Amino acid sequence: MTQTIKVPHTIELVTEFSTAHPMTSRLMALPDGVLSGMLVETFIGLMKEEGFMDKLNENNSYAVLKFAKDVEDDSSK
Repeated sequence: MTQTIKVPHTIELVTEFSTAHPMTSRLMALPDGVLSGMLVETFIGLMKEEGFMDKLNENNSYAVLKFAKDVEDDSSK
């Protein structure tokens, strides 16, 4: 079995909400961390469902981009 080296990295995204939209005040009223978690899960879901991750990794022979939450921690092996 080929071993892999995992290199963690982060990409910071910003979602801008219109103050004129009624949904904005509802979302801003959520407890700390809830909105951010929802946005991250939505982004990850879209990347997977729309096939963007597959497209990014297409024809890669030496590296594969994955979401950290999808990678098992195999550092103890």
